[in-house]
Amino acid sequence: MALRILAIALFSTLAACTWGDKILSQPTEDHLAEPKEWVAAADWSNPEEVTAVITEYEFQPKRLVFEAGKTYRLKIINRGAFEHAFSSSGFFESIAVRRLETASGKTLLPVVERLVFEPDEEKELLFVAVKTGEHKLECNTALHFGLGPWAANGTIVVQ
Repeated sequence: MALRILAIALFSTLAACTWGDKILSQPTEDHLAEPKEWVAAADWSNPEEVTAVITEYEFQPKRLVFEAGKTYRLKIINRGAFEHAFSSSGFFESIAVRRLETASGKTLLPVVERLVFEPDEEKELLFVAVKTGEHKLECNTALHFGLGPWAANGTIVVQ
């Protein structure tokens, strides 16, 4: 039992060293072309506010729905006891991000690939939804990725 706890602790430490937010300096060919233009053209006077909560085994709500052309302020909060990720490559490729706000500050016009949260950490993402589609949402941190149907997962729809 002690060996098992030690292995989990070591794996957690190594995972923490390799995981973190993944922010790109430029969009890839899969991302939305010219996100700055989409951000500049959007009406930011009243973005719709949406909150997503991550716990050990689920996203709440499990299904997020956004409307193409609308602006959003998505607040993501980790209420779990461990590190968790908010990962959805298809979703992040279909939006233009105006700003990512974290406890350490703001990042303007980031190209987001993945967001990682410590316990009780929250981040806000201001974005305009652009491309329609249905996307898988998952917590793909090292300790949770192998949990299969017990891992936090959900769906993000842009309609």
